[in-house]
Amino acid sequence: MRGVWARVVLEAVELVAVWTVGAAVFFRSQWTSGFRSIMGNNGDTRLIVYLLEHWYQVFQGQAAWRDPAFYYPVKDLLGWSDAFFFYEVWYTPLRLIGFDPFLAAQVSVVLLSLVGFASFVWLARLAFDARPHLALIGGLIFTFANGLWLHSAEFQLLGVWLVPLILFLWVAAFRTLEEHRAQSLVLAAAAGLLTAISFYTGYYVAWFSTLAAGVAFALLLAAGRRAVVTGVLNGLRRGRQLVLMGAGAFTIGIVPFLVTYLPSRQVHTRSYQDALMFAARPHDLINVGTGNLVWSRIIRTLLPSVDLSAFEHTYAVTPLVMALAIAGSVITLRIAPRTRAGAWPIGRLIPAALAGTAVLLSILPIRTRFGSPWASIWRIPGANGIRAIDRIGVVACLCASLALVASASEIYKRTAGHDNQWILRTIIVLLLCVAAVEQLNSTSESYIDRPSELALLRSVQPPPVVCRAFYVVDSSPKNLPFFVYQTEAMVISQRLRVPTINGYTGYYPQDWTLVNPKDPGYRLAVTAWVREHRLQRGMCRLDLADMSWSTPASTPVNT
Repeated sequence: MRGVWARVVLEAVELVAVWTVGAAVFFRSQWTSGFRSIMGNNGDTRLIVYLLEHWYQVFQGQAAWRDPAFYYPVKDLLGWSDAFFFYEVWYTPLRLIGFDPFLAAQVSVVLLSLVGFASFVWLARLAFDARPHLALIGGLIFTFANGLWLHSAEFQLLGVWLVPLILFLWVAAFRTLEEHRAQSLVLAAAAGLLTAISFYTGYYVAWFSTLAAGVAFALLLAAGRRAVVTGVLNGLRRGRQLVLMGAGAFTIGIVPFLVTYLPSRQVHTRSYQDALMFAARPHDLINVGTGNLVWSRIIRTLLPSVDLSAFEHTYAVTPLVMALAIAGSVITLRIAPRTRAGAWPIGRLIPAALAGTAVLLSILPIRTRFGSPWASIWRIPGANGIRAIDRIGVVACLCASLALVASASEIYKRTAGHDNQWILRTIIVLLLCVAAVEQLNSTSESYIDRPSELALLRSVQPPPVVCRAFYVVDSSPKNLPFFVYQTEAMVISQRLRVPTINGYTGYYPQDWTLVNPKDPGYRLAVTAWVREHRLQRGMCRLDLADMSWSTPASTPVNT
């Protein structure tokens, strides 16, 4: 028994040590600045921190669940963007012990990366019987991927770190069914509930992951229909209680998501043309951004016409990871023993299905002069809630990473007893290490200066007692992007707990045109909004130039 516990402790120490190395690189701007620098910008990241703080206030009974207090008096605003619910596992406790909102948000992301890394390693060990070092390297490739680094400011996409945990819980539930039935039922319930929570955390990742599961299953059916159908039926027969438990937990867990988002879907939908605005071009299949330390210079030299600076199209799975995933799955099929009927066992088909899914997901958002494969996806329920379709690349990277580790583990095991066993295994490990190095990127994605954000909040004085809501203006000569003004109004509103008619999220309300305080028509837009919603009484103005308040008598709606 002591030996078992010693091994568990040793593996845990190895896991944390390897994650620490990856996290030290991925979060380098945070560590080196003493967490003065926060991932993101003062647009989307401020919105995310606002929403995380909104949940914190909801749990304290200080805010209405679905009604963040911007775009006042519009209701059900939570459903206009991602809800980030799972982040509260860390955010709320961190706030309770004294962390400020920006620090709590950043540390929550760091801790979520540990969950993603650990669950990927556990999944690889359990599902593919991967050796510890192969699983650890695979965890680095997935968790600290080039595409995630480039888009680390979009915290909702980092919800992909939850997906391996969901898969691990499902695999563990079925693996423990015979010996620990009660435990397996708990694991299945946790998997179902966490699946629902993933939708309530980041819709894009959850929907893309569901699509990926469907694609992978279709590929498995195409490769071995009889074996797959038989395996699924046997699994359902043996584990029907697990499936029912997981489905029941999902059904309960998805209710808050539906209550939050169904009202907004009746008001706001995306068109197919909206999606095509974010469609990538064929060359974006290798678009790893301008700062990738391995590939950017090579691509610019060999393919100078390829534009690597198109930020929204830099979700590509790095070339070596994709190539190794495809090659490894092919080799796995070639060396796999077949059944008497000449079919491949299901387990040997999984790497190929994962690699094929990664390829298909990468191709789906591509647009050519002949159209886009996304047209075949658009009619699937839920697809019209997605605008930036190219973000599916973060899930493609997960599939490619799993395929890579699954095939590498199988090939690694098959080399046992080979004359060149150690040479072959060394080559496998070295290739995985190079694939991990391939994720390194020098691009900076940390534009939030935390002390400045906190100083902004401290500089705001309480409004006049008559103020029931407010809007912002700026009398200074500076001219900032519109979203900076809007998010400043939001975080100030949240701190003061006074609603604002300004705002920034996934959609604009109908007839709301208060986009930029520097625009000539801004004051007229304020007047129209206030009159339309009968907000003349108690409306105040905050000048961001000197943080001075104006009473209702001096606002344009009363002049």
